[in-house]
Amino acid sequence: MLEFTPDEIATLRALLGKIAENGGYWPDEETMRIAHGAISYWACELVLLRDGKNGLEILLAEYSDGVEAFLGMWHIPGGYNKVLEKDTQETCSRVAQREIGVDVDYCETLDSYKWAPGEHPYGRPLSVYVGCIPLGEIAETKKLRFFSVNALPENVVGAHRQFILNNLR
Repeated sequence: MLEFTPDEIATLRALLGKIAENGGYWPDEETMRIAHGAISYWACELVLLRDGKNGLEILLAEYSDGVEAFLGMWHIPGGYNKVLEKDTQETCSRVAQREIGVDVDYCETLDSYKWAPGEHPYGRPLSVYVGCIPLGEIAETKKLRFFSVNALPENVVGAHRQFILNNLR
């Protein structure tokens, strides 16, 4: 087991306290990634479905920023819970407004997945797949589209593809 000096423990406690006072926000991206490797965060994955002409469809977004390893890949829109958010609905609302441009109504937790070592470049997050209903019209774009669960694009983030295959087909 890694040994810490009393000074290191005091410094760590002070810094973690400062992060907590800041609502759980890290001072920069590099620090967040280091923390992510040591602490498992949960991510709200927004499962938005509709009946399409070829059966059940799911909303996917193309990564254009964020996790570099996933750039250009399709994923279920999602984001990490923030420390001060009081419940799943609050997290879903914030993430939905940022990711898809409309608020959602949280309906139910469908599944969860703890990423295996090496699957996610930052660490081992817990993806919580939540069924939601949009509270407005979702404007499809080149980077935000509904896909048939039976005809997914090739480049879907692995854990998200597995959720779709295991739960929606």
